[in-house]
Amino acid sequence: MKWCVILFFREDALHMIQIAADSPEFGLSWDGWSEEKEMRRKCYHDEVLNQDLGPPPYDFPWDSVRSVFDAKGGSSAILLEMK
Repeated sequence: MKWCVILFFREDALHMIQIAADSPEFGLSWDGWSEEKEMRRKCYHDEVLNQDLGPPPYDFPWDSVRSVFDAKGGSSAILLEMK
């Protein structure tokens, strides 16, 4: 599986990492977008987190990890937010 990774910085410190599975089955452009495909992407993210980290919640002393679907933005991602 390919992954799209975006790093967010606040001043000089890494603040958040956004990770999303990148596969044709989830759509590769807005032309192929559907809420159904995006929810499948979220389910895939949920499965990956559950396999790697166990059942949620994923709160650690250094960060928290969440699988989210943003209805307004039309996207799903895994968010790692540094504390």
